[in-house]
Amino acid sequence: MRDAIAATVIVLYLVLLSWAVFFSTGVSTSSPATDGAANQATESINKVTSELLTSFTSITAVVVAFYFGSVTIDQVTRHRQEPGNAAAAQDAPPEKEVADPNRRDSDG
Repeated sequence: MRDAIAATVIVLYLVLLSWAVFFSTGVSTSSPATDGAANQATESINKVTSELLTSFTSITAVVVAFYFGSVTIDQVTRHRQEPGNAAAAQDAPPEKEVADPNRRDSDG
């Protein structure tokens, strides 16, 4: 599920970024009377596009950071839970044998 969410957000970000870069709206120069209105509309669209990309860039960065962070935590947790793991045994403090007051010498 984590892979699907991260892949979807990244693909959507790349699609939006490519649309913003390659399919930007041009200014119409058909008549001087509508030139001001076209410039205002283009500036409005470009402003909305830049705000959208800025916000979505932040969201994508957070998703990618949490994805790699969770994968790392998952790997560390699995690595420590594996039986016979030499690295985990080195990290653990050495076990001391506690003398049992009820134990007799003949028990072992």
